[in-house]
Amino acid sequence: MGETFNFEHAFILKEDKGNLVVVASTHPAFATTVWQTREFLRRIMTGRSQAVFDINHIPEWLDQLPEIRALATSALYVPLRPQPNAAILVCTHSERSFFTSQHQTLAQRFAPLVAGALQKAELYTALKAERDTLETRVMKRTAELQHERDFGLLVMESMGEGLTITDAEGRLEYVNPAYARILGRTPEEIIGHSPREFTHPQDLEKLDTAWDLRHHGESSTYETRLLSKDTSETEVIVSAVPRYQAGAFAGSIVVTTNVSERAHLERMKTDFINRASHELRTPLATAILMADLLEGGGTEAEQKQFLTVLKNELDRQRLLLNDLLIAGRIESGRIAFNLTPTDIPSLVEEAIASVKPQAEAKKVLIEFQSEPALQMAHSDRQSLVQVLLNLLSNAIKFSHPENSVNIRACNSENGILILVEDHGIGIPTQDLPHIASRFYRAQNATANEIQGTGIGLYIVNGIMKGLRGWMKIESVENKGTTIHVWVPAHK
Repeated sequence: MGETFNFEHAFILKEDKGNLVVVASTHPAFATTVWQTREFLRRIMTGRSQAVFDINHIPEWLDQLPEIRALATSALYVPLRPQPNAAILVCTHSERSFFTSQHQTLAQRFAPLVAGALQKAELYTALKAERDTLETRVMKRTAELQHERDFGLLVMESMGEGLTITDAEGRLEYVNPAYARILGRTPEEIIGHSPREFTHPQDLEKLDTAWDLRHHGESSTYETRLLSKDTSETEVIVSAVPRYQAGAFAGSIVVTTNVSERAHLERMKTDFINRASHELRTPLATAILMADLLEGGGTEAEQKQFLTVLKNELDRQRLLLNDLLIAGRIESGRIAFNLTPTDIPSLVEEAIASVKPQAEAKKVLIEFQSEPALQMAHSDRQSLVQVLLNLLSNAIKFSHPENSVNIRACNSENGILILVEDHGIGIPTQDLPHIASRFYRAQNATANEIQGTGIGLYIVNGIMKGLRGWMKIESVENKGTTIHVWVPAHK
């Protein structure tokens, strides 16, 4: 078209909010111009093309900046589209009276072609804008979905319970770290396998029943045992729901809760109740027997012996009941301490005197050594006596007959260190980390049928924490145990 009209510059004006704006131009200076729709341009918009010999006679040109007017002298106006949404092609030349009536005639013929091209360009622009908007919305929604996916994955990965997803055939498609830890395996070692491979053989019927329920759209909850990589068993509660895709059964979503610790604690509680009942019943039966014998008479020496046995058995009951009460206070956090200056040697002697009958019955010698200039402790005397009673009672109980128990007290940094050492059966290495836990008893104590409730060291540890001190246990099985307790010094 440029070759036909020989114009120097051209631009297309399009109606926009009462004015005409440039939508295409051959020179960048025209691209930013805005044209007021005065009488001349309104006449062009009615459908009449016109050649302008000198633009300086046109008001619309006089509105433009000098540098814009310097680009043209004559102009040819060709209407492309009538109102509304009018469009005009403007061709310019620096020569005055360059455009003639012949140019007008040619322009009228070319106008439909230019109008069609403009319409296509507008359609392309609109489609591109719609595509860009759609792309922006898709990108935004994709980012939102990715965020939701990442958040959901973070929740699943950080859950304390095991989470698994199976396909319609029962194979594991996803396992979170908690489930992998239960089995002692990596997720890669589990994915693709069936839960049957990790279930205790005696519990497979439960697994199959739950799977059938989910196939029929029902959820299921049951207790089972899983086998870890080292073949150890873990007690768990499994809660599972079916999942569907396109209306068809696609597998299960399963939450697995490790209850081994809870089950172990429940068993320990049951064992404790049985042991405590036995510990209470035995001295009570003996006490009743002694009371019956006293009632039946006997020599003065016999009656004195009966009274001694009766007192010892009642003391056993008192100590056990006292342990139970203290353990309850420690568990509930209601134990209180009265911290005052405390003399350790006299306190140790008091504890030794209390366990003397127990030591004599087993022919165990208790020896006590104290540093001469021992500091006063900042402690609760009765609570510290209770600690030593429990430690000495255990030391005697687990010592071999005709053996010794040694107590030493010495100054330590900012406090006093008390050691209670026996040469008895000791504590197995695997039991040491748990020996101060509530209700816990070492395996060799149970095997040797040594009576006890499993709360002695739990009480000692709880009291020492309350006294702002600490307890440490050193033991070698079949050689003996040394327990260190530290209390702060009185300042």
